Parts: sequence; structure tokens; C-alpha cells
Amino acid sequence: MRNDTGAYVDHVSALTGFGPDQLLDLHSYAHMAPLVRAIITHENGRCVYSQAVIDDGLFRAGVKPPGKVVTSKAANVAKTAAVAGGGGITLVGAVSDGLQQAAPAIPIIRDIASLPWWLLAAGGAAALIAVGVWLVLRRR
Repeated sequence: MRNDTGAYVDHVSALTGFGPDQLLDLHSYAHMAPLVRAIITHENGRCVYSQAVIDDGLFRAGVKPPGKVVTSKAANVAKTAAVAGGGGITLVGAVSDGLQQAAPAIPIIRDIASLPWWLLAAGGAAALIAVGVWLVLRRR
């Protein structure tokens, strides 16, 4: 079976209204939301996800909807504690903003941490071997 890339591009272009050769900003919600919806529609014959699910995925990828302040629960708790404590608001605000930026990675870190120890050890060993090979090849 052959993948008809031209038909894929034409269909996604028709669904989004973006030209086939138009440059898109992959950090822009205005570009990414319709693009993701169009790709899902092309692959499945219809969009099988709600806009809320798509928005959550985009947020986790660092693409935030304009005009919406999306915060993580950890960031909100930290900011509330700063206000209640009455001091160090600037410091805690900066830390909580950092937590908000890191929030999309937390589920991934949790998934990695839940892997069996032996798999993590094997992955670490493979990474060390790869770095060692890279260093040896780099010296040549």
C-alpha cells in the first residue's frame, strides 16, 4: 500500500484553511489546534477527541490557548501559600511559575519512575555505553 502524501496534504490543507506551502508556527495555538484536529480527522475519518482533550495535549506540549491562563494545581497551591504567608511573594511566585512551566513533564516523569528498576538500570547502562562510544568516535 502506498502512502499518498499529496492527498494527505491537500485534505489537511482543506480542513485547516492553511496553504500547502504555508509556514506554520508550531508554538502557536492558532496554528497547532486546527492542524492537530485536521490530522486526527484525516487519520480517523472524523475527529475522535474533544477540543478539551486536544487543548490538554497542546498544553502538555507547551502550546497554550491565547487569552486563557492555564495553571497547574502545584503552581496555584504555591501562590496561595505565598499570599497566606505574607512574605517572599516574589521568590515563591518565581518558583511557582517554574513549576507551572514544568507541569507538562510531570506525568512523563511519573511514568518513567514507575518502570521496573531493572529496565531503568538497563536504560542507564545503554546510555553510558552510547556516551562512551560517542566520546571515542569524537576523538578520531
